[in-house]
Amino acid sequence: MSLPRRSDVVVVGAGAIGAFAALHLAREGHEVTVLERKVPGVEASGTNAGSLGAQNKPVRLAGLALAAIEEWRGFDEETGLATGYHRTGGFRVAETEEGVRRLRESAVAQAAQGVPIDHLNGDEAWRRAPYLSEAVLAANFCPVDGHNDALTAPAVVARAARLAGARIERGVTVQRIARGPGGGLVAETDGGAIACRRLILSAGIWGRDFLVAAGIDLPVVLRNNQMMVTEAAPPLLEHVVFHVDGHLTLKQVHPAMSCLVGGGWPGGGDFRAGRKETQLASTLGNAAVAVRIVPALAGLRVLRSWSGFDWRTVDQMPVIGEVPGWVGLSVCTSCFGGYTLSPVLGRGLAQIAVDGTLPTELAHFTPAATLARLAAAAAPSGEAWR
Repeated sequence: MSLPRRSDVVVVGAGAIGAFAALHLAREGHEVTVLERKVPGVEASGTNAGSLGAQNKPVRLAGLALAAIEEWRGFDEETGLATGYHRTGGFRVAETEEGVRRLRESAVAQAAQGVPIDHLNGDEAWRRAPYLSEAVLAANFCPVDGHNDALTAPAVVARAARLAGARIERGVTVQRIARGPGGGLVAETDGGAIACRRLILSAGIWGRDFLVAAGIDLPVVLRNNQMMVTEAAPPLLEHVVFHVDGHLTLKQVHPAMSCLVGGGWPGGGDFRAGRKETQLASTLGNAAVAVRIVPALAGLRVLRSWSGFDWRTVDQMPVIGEVPGWVGLSVCTSCFGGYTLSPVLGRGLAQIAVDGTLPTELAHFTPAATLARLAAAAAPSGEAWR
């Protein structure tokens, strides 16, 4: 099928954020075409842990996370489609006195942002979750935390967008974004050019070159995070589990009853070559933390491990809004908890496409505001790009 020559709005990238942007626009009756170089949700969105937590987000993002979790919660009922959503409640655990102190401070800060949260000592946590080990000195519990199936959910959102009227074009590579001769923008692809009034760039790290060409060079860090999944097991975990040190996310997924283990452990590979690899040291390290927190996991076989590329600004906040100097071109980058936040970020992108404005709660994250905020920031250790 040939590409249309024109669409009112073009979305580049069909991860969770781009899919939600297309869904919101299509529901409001706007003509929208999504250009995806592979298939929806197979890159960063589809390779993450699927955790939908509020308490594990930076305080600045807590309110956005609460709103986004409610959108994820209502999606299945509203659309009749299934993302595998489960609201289980979540524990965020600590194993050291320093970790306990950070949990207490986090509970106060999160509660001030409206997150329902309880701080528990080790005995209290064990009474609520007997599967936790004696290594857990304290835990914060949040009843709204949960998870869905990240392997399929982004594609399900893209399907909902298509059913609402969006056009989803797979296997289309955008090669250049240009200004139109009579105004507007043009997406030049390997299948032809598409003119549009508004263009949304939500292509993850694959959109960075377009931003640089448009004059936006954000200080970002490239990450390649690993995940693994075990064989099916008897019921072990009723909740999602996070670690205050950030190196563990854990859940038992339904109906498969396998355990999904993550925590941002680094994989290998080469982004430019499109090669993603897992590293044995990360697999073993991640497994060791998981078994230390939930001893019943010991002995389960790992069926599969994988990794996926992600990029974030050095402060891990989202960047969303119109690109300075490019009327009609808006962008949204990944961030800490970007998958959780995707319904809210997608809605923000849709609002920009409709009337050129951002919701108030996202106004601090525009490209211009981000560049000003990070102007003096030093790049962290690791693979950082300028």
